[in-house]
Amino acid sequence: MLYEGLAEAYALASSELAAGRALREGTALDCFVGAYAHARGTVDSPGFRRGLLPLLARSEGPVITRYWKLATGLFAPGEPVLGALHHHLSVALRAQVEAGAR
Repeated sequence: MLYEGLAEAYALASSELAAGRALREGTALDCFVGAYAHARGTVDSPGFRRGLLPLLARSEGPVITRYWKLATGLFAPGEPVLGALHHHLSVALRAQVEAGAR
């Protein structure tokens, strides 16, 4: 279930980024968080979003960042790179949570 939801979120994020829109709020970010919430048997909420940040942070170290930078060369120009989309969505979620905490 998680991967199906993430695939949908990545497709939406790719479209939003290609159109020059930020991922701060909206369909792609909501779909991304919703996929994790559904996979964990809960609902999307501000508390869930705050709790999701540490989980996402575990998958964003220098090694994985380097991997996705190298993997980008394997994709056709303009083809979405899943790791980059995941990173964009994680950063957008972090910014949203931090903005709400102020």
